[in-house]
Amino acid sequence: MNILWITPIRFGDTIHQVGEIGTASALIKKGWNIDFLSAEGNPNAQKFMSELGFKLFQVPMSRLPGAAGISFNNNISKKIPLLLKKNNYDVIMVEWQAALGFLKFKKSIIAKNMTIPPWLFEDRSPPANKGIVGRLQWLHYDKAWKSSHIDANEIEVLVPGLEKFVKNRFSITRPMIYCPSGVEIDRFQNSSKPLGGIIKFVYHGSLDKGRGLDKIIKFGIKLSNENYKFNILIFGVGPLSKYFSKMSNKYSWLEFKGRVDYSEVPILLSDQDIGLLPLPDELPWNVGSPLKAMEYAASGLITLATDVDGSIPFMNYNWFFCGPKDNPIDRWIEHIEYIFSEPMQFISLRGAARRDAEKFLTWDVSVIQLDKALRQLLND
Repeated sequence: MNILWITPIRFGDTIHQVGEIGTASALIKKGWNIDFLSAEGNPNAQKFMSELGFKLFQVPMSRLPGAAGISFNNNISKKIPLLLKKNNYDVIMVEWQAALGFLKFKKSIIAKNMTIPPWLFEDRSPPANKGIVGRLQWLHYDKAWKSSHIDANEIEVLVPGLEKFVKNRFSITRPMIYCPSGVEIDRFQNSSKPLGGIIKFVYHGSLDKGRGLDKIIKFGIKLSNENYKFNILIFGVGPLSKYFSKMSNKYSWLEFKGRVDYSEVPILLSDQDIGLLPLPDELPWNVGSPLKAMEYAASGLITLATDVDGSIPFMNYNWFFCGPKDNPIDRWIEHIEYIFSEPMQFISLRGAARRDAEKFLTWDVSVIQLDKALRQLLND
């Protein structure tokens, strides 16, 4: 069972490869062989992907703002027929960023009265950029969906929130399947240990302005004013790195590490108590699948989050606590009081987080619907 997966990801060059690699690795366990056709990036990408069990084909993609999508789609439309001549694929998976190039290729094939394997249209996230580049990406996104949602043999989206968004935007009625993010459970250490002398909070990930990270400082000030003994650890990279470095010099309870090695992330998380996820009421977090919540749970951490739509799938877990998306701080304080109201409750919640991660939040669970849909395409 062979899949060609077409994606704009520059493998070995971005944190955004986690979704593709996690999904594909889980599909391999279910008997699929996967080749990727992607954008050129890291010179070691071929070796990197080969070590993970994947064959990688690449095409150039411009790094000029606004030109990436056009160049990538033109190049894949020329590359796909060469791959199909040399390889026998049962299904083709196409992310929305590559759909126009794929459809250009398909149109030329139909004109020659030739056939191609069934294809699945995939949307893991709508555009996140703003300004002129963002507007160009939205034009691309809209055209890809309008051109693909009728033609594709199957449609896959990340989560129900994204399905709701695209159905409303494009007046689509056909059903879709979900393939949310998952966690590589064996990578993280189960640390359901009792509380030490202070409460240890942590945030890790991209340090972008659109992630509501200012709430972390406000939360720390509130805790300090109420005489809690605590520490907040932040690590990651992004535009706010300098801001958090400056704040860590101002507040003794804030520790900022900046960039850390991939292998160090599980070690740092294992020494914390509660993960922070202060996402704002913006589209990416209402249609996304918060991987950080899964990594916190895999590490045996309780999570304090906001009630964006992306949090909805987690709200039934007793270790996942939400506050209002605009101002969660007072509710987070209430949750802290509840978490530590009973001597054993903190330990119990941490244990539940790890068990739920093992049972419900792995990549193996995430791909169940996708695996079923792909097998159905083989039989149709």
